[in-house]
Amino acid sequence: MQAKDTPEVSAKEGSVPVWRLSDEAGGYVAWADRGRTLTWALGNTFHRLPLDEAVKFAEEQKQAAGKKDDADKDAKKMKTSRASPSRSRSRSR
Repeated sequence: MQAKDTPEVSAKEGSVPVWRLSDEAGGYVAWADRGRTLTWALGNTFHRLPLDEAVKFAEEQKQAAGKKDDADKDAKKMKTSRASPSRSRSRSR
């Protein structure tokens, strides 16, 4: 059985979820524990990360990024509202 569309994988999330789990590079990425653990090497250090912890970390990072985006939008709105001229006119008596 052939798939209709080949899934596209890139650094950004597309048809397949993609999460950055490290700010540093790593090599020799592999699965362990029947797909429940990710392993990789960085220099002379071997890393193991249970998949449930990786997913939890990725979700926390996504939420933090969303909160930062919201805060940036709010700050931009405040800056714009302060910079725009007031529409109210004072009346002289």
